[in-house]
Amino acid sequence: MFTFMDMRLLVPYMNHKIFNILIFKEENNMTFAESLEQLRNSRCERGIITLYLNTLRTRNSEWKLRLKNGLKKLQEYIEVRGNQTELKDYLQVKNKIIKEMKEQQLKLQKSIVIIASADDRIWEVHHLQLEVENEFHWEKTPVISQLDRIQKKFPTSGIIVVQQKEILAIDMNLGEVSEESYFTLDVDKGNWVKYNDPSSSEGRSFISKKHLGDKLDVNLIRSLKDIAPIINQLAKNKKWKGIYMVGHPELVEEIMKHIKIGLIKVIPKNLLNQSTQQIIGEVLT
Repeated sequence: MFTFMDMRLLVPYMNHKIFNILIFKEENNMTFAESLEQLRNSRCERGIITLYLNTLRTRNSEWKLRLKNGLKKLQEYIEVRGNQTELKDYLQVKNKIIKEMKEQQLKLQKSIVIIASADDRIWEVHHLQLEVENEFHWEKTPVISQLDRIQKKFPTSGIIVVQQKEILAIDMNLGEVSEESYFTLDVDKGNWVKYNDPSSSEGRSFISKKHLGDKLDVNLIRSLKDIAPIINQLAKNKKWKGIYMVGHPELVEEIMKHIKIGLIKVIPKNLLNQSTQQIIGEVLT
């Protein structure tokens, strides 16, 4: 088996006990940590491609050349071995990855991680808002050391985007969105309503700078206090290590009085009308 990092051949991985684990993160509704743990214990005797690739779009689409060269170099190593069965397995996975990259090229973020096995039992695709070290591996086990390092640096966390009557909660792993939850304040009933689709709410509220320049309204203070237990429970369920707060400083300060999880960073901007990926980009800048 071969490993290719930044045009260098590295030491092949040793053999381990065989595991056959079906890994489909979205279908199994796993957290990233759970998915990573299963990858750690998975294996395919026919081979697994692990790919880390920076995909930030440039004028010359440099990532396309890196992808082509990286996969080509792995193929050359396999061809030298003269094992036609292995080559066939490799080409099968390679073509699947190339197809995926073509289909997703307009959706690419800063980087992508793909882990795919020749027996089709492992297929993981992660679009990240983080830069990675470009790596190409062909092993019998997934090469997840870089994912481990990134997870340690950017543990599972939440992003809370606050407006007067609307809250967006983002569950984030490695700069990748796992889940989004939208909450809108029902003014008549005085409670918060959850929407999985932002378009299903009755419209967005916008922060009045004039209003927030004065002391916060009593009803607004009460509503922010009421949403806090929901956020605390979400943080507990998703096992967040901390949260990023996005919004007007006065709103953030008020809601943080009732939030039990640690604060990582405050982004004092109105980003609720931005895309989730744009929000993450601001948060991780």
